[in-house]
Amino acid sequence: ALRTANFGSDPARRLAELREAVPRGPLCNMEFWVGWFDAWGAIAGKSYRAPEDVAQTLRETLSAGASVNFFVFHGGTSFGFCGPGANLSATGQYEPQVTSYDYGGLLDEAGEVTDKYRRCREVLAEFLGRPELLERQFPKAPRLPASPPLDLEASLSLDAALPTLVASVPAVTSSLPLPAEQLGCGYGYVLYRAAVPMCTNLPLRLGQEAVRDFASVMANGQVLGTVYRNETNPGAREFQLPEEPVGGRDSTKDVRKDCNVEILVELMGRVNFGPGMLGERKGLVGPSSVQLGSAFTGPPRAVQGWSCQPLPMAAEELARLPWGIGQGPEARRGRWRRGPRFFLFALYVSRPADGFLVLEGFRKGFACVNGFNLGRYWEVGPQLSLYVPGPLLRRGRNEVLVFDIDSPGGAVPAPRVVPEAVWASGALPRGAREAA
Repeated sequence: ALRTANFGSDPARRLAELREAVPRGPLCNMEFWVGWFDAWGAIAGKSYRAPEDVAQTLRETLSAGASVNFFVFHGGTSFGFCGPGANLSATGQYEPQVTSYDYGGLLDEAGEVTDKYRRCREVLAEFLGRPELLERQFPKAPRLPASPPLDLEASLSLDAALPTLVASVPAVTSSLPLPAEQLGCGYGYVLYRAAVPMCTNLPLRLGQEAVRDFASVMANGQVLGTVYRNETNPGAREFQLPEEPVGGRDSTKDVRKDCNVEILVELMGRVNFGPGMLGERKGLVGPSSVQLGSAFTGPPRAVQGWSCQPLPMAAEELARLPWGIGQGPEARRGRWRRGPRFFLFALYVSRPADGFLVLEGFRKGFACVNGFNLGRYWEVGPQLSLYVPGPLLRRGRNEVLVFDIDSPGGAVPAPRVVPEAVWASGALPRGAREAA
């Protein structure tokens, strides 16, 4: 086998090190890094490497007699839930990558030629003695025109969708929450449910290190807040449970003796290299992941008696959602309670072409077009649009399904289609949202 190297800069030093390991034979940079990954919540926004810098590194590598393999020439998109991968930083922080795998490649996410491509082509044409390579032109492919906000046709709470989503995916009962892997759930979401005595005045305690990777915490249908694995203030989060049953203290309707706790956990990208792969589990992990009590009330005790419901959000399940439930004028005006929710929009196209879906008004979730999962979105950026390949579309009406794990309610979101990708300066993910 031929030993090769991976690097993005300083070829003289890297190739010298490679030559020490390979005294004879060809030299090859098997991964010439022309860009880098993009992580959700990146402070600096989208990663960037100047085209002239990449071209100069290529020139120096070829001048040393080495071969190169561009990483990436074209990265594309990590559709659905299987990607993107995630890394553990040098400090051990989890770094989930965005849905786009643009990576700063020589071709962008939609396959268009970039300035980086043209600069590298100049270098290759020079070394090959093929100036005619520079004559070829690359006309831009057709794109969807910018659209107005898409029409909302229906919306559906997670509760209303559950009977359909779980019809072929049974829940597992357990004294303590089980990680997703023990439930046979590799991707998507897991809904954990338990009953806590209504009379307790102890806070619900959720360990941040136990959440893999983002959780919406609810009690009796009310959102108490969210927890993210990478919050800037590490440690356990505490939530005050409702003091009375749904319907009010004096209500004789829907009176409950227990507080129904629900924790919906999103399984984000998995660590894809390094020692962190060995201990990577998803869902709620650890024997003390959910407790009652705090440092001021004595030792917290684990909440027991859980229903662990996998929600893979498969295409065939989403296609059967009962959109006709609760579609009165109140729902269409956005007057629903905060919480996990599905939305159905209509996109009308006269001529199918590539475009990008901008999820304005949404917080975190995924989107599908005509049953195809485009991937995850998150308001923290830096990626603010999802790539929509033209072959997914048809003339006339197209269905756009959006799931939001923490839909704010109160206003109808306004997704729209634009011809180019939208990126923004990143920001650290906000701390857990308190109940609004």
